Amino acid sequence: MPVQNEKFSVVPSKHEALKMYMRAGKRGDSEACNCAALIIERDNPVAAVDLYKRALELNCRNTEAMVNMALLYYNRRDESEWHLEALQMMRRAALLGNLQAIDYLKDRGLCVTNNNNNLGRMASESVARATQ
Repeated sequence: MPVQNEKFSVVPSKHEALKMYMRAGKRGDSEACNCAALIIERDNPVAAVDLYKRALELNCRNTEAMVNMALLYYNRRDESEWHLEALQMMRRAALLGNLQAIDYLKDRGLCVTNNNNNLGRMASESVARATQ
């Protein structure tokens, strides 16, 4: 049960927050699915990806879910195909105006309008750096 006063409500635990987000996600709340995925991604990245995908099914323009899923793909996998998918997802979020995605791509020397050939090159280079 949340602790409340006249200005805010505080959830007493991560577990309680997760339950609340999962309930809201089951009712069709895209952002709740995104938040639930953020809570569990360290312990269960596979389930987190499923929640990010659900968030995008509910709202295909949820750029926060796109960025979070891309970062999970990019940081948890060493294969270039995962990095390519992550960069494509990040690019999609950037094209929809997500500033974090735009900065992420710029920091890696990519502009939002780069084609997939450049993204593929970038994914291969990132795997090579990670394995050195």
